[in-house]
Amino acid sequence: MPEIPASRATARIDGDFVVFLIGNLERYARARDREHWPAWVEFNRRMKNARGDVGIWHETYLVRAGGRIRDGYSGMPLMGLAKASLRAEVTAETDSARGRLGGGEGR
Repeated sequence: MPEIPASRATARIDGDFVVFLIGNLERYARARDREHWPAWVEFNRRMKNARGDVGIWHETYLVRAGGRIRDGYSGMPLMGLAKASLRAEVTAETDSARGRLGGGEGR
């Protein structure tokens, strides 16, 4: 079982970074000996004429250094940005979403 930190946390990221909201999938997705690759090939083969009937989406975001993010983790193992970056304690300045986005006081 992963460790669950006792306090609330947020991510601290220095420099540019990219957020890809699908998970730690790149290596698995391209591994030809794993289940995803043959399933993806078969899905595309079977759905090639089904555009509009079946869809798939993903989003990738490039956040430049100093850009603002909003994240928070409480009562659960670190995941997402907090796991991929440096874990930062929630402070008075980052206690609210507005604070984490650089908007000052308020919730």
